[in-house]
Amino acid sequence: MSEQVIRVLIVEDNVWMRVGLAAILRNASGMLVAGEAQSGEEALQRFAETQPSIVIVDLHLPGIDGVETIKRIRSCSPGARVLAITALSGDDKICQALEAGAASYLLKGMTHTALTHALRRIDAGERFLPTVCARSLDDEVR
Repeated sequence: MSEQVIRVLIVEDNVWMRVGLAAILRNASGMLVAGEAQSGEEALQRFAETQPSIVIVDLHLPGIDGVETIKRIRSCSPGARVLAITALSGDDKICQALEAGAASYLLKGMTHTALTHALRRIDAGERFLPTVCARSLDDEVR
């Protein structure tokens, strides 16, 4: 029995981060980079073209920001699965991203194992918040 491939669209404006994420996914079993985008506008086009299993969206994008990108993707495809990423644990956009329909968020300092684990959980239909992220989010809500 063959493992199902998780097709991932990477939406990140920082070329080094985008290349790094793509390299991690290309080296992970069962992962495929379906496409890459460097802006929200480009993400919407690539999403329609590639129909990925999961979209990784940076919350801070030029033009249409990450939260709005998530809203628009989920509006045209309510079942779309999204992993939001950000560099800041206290980022106000994290709660907005989760409210917009992101299944998870990770900090950009994550390990490659955390990234692939999160993607597998999201692909299985689960909401995934790593312990350190959940604590940070809980502190913000209080």
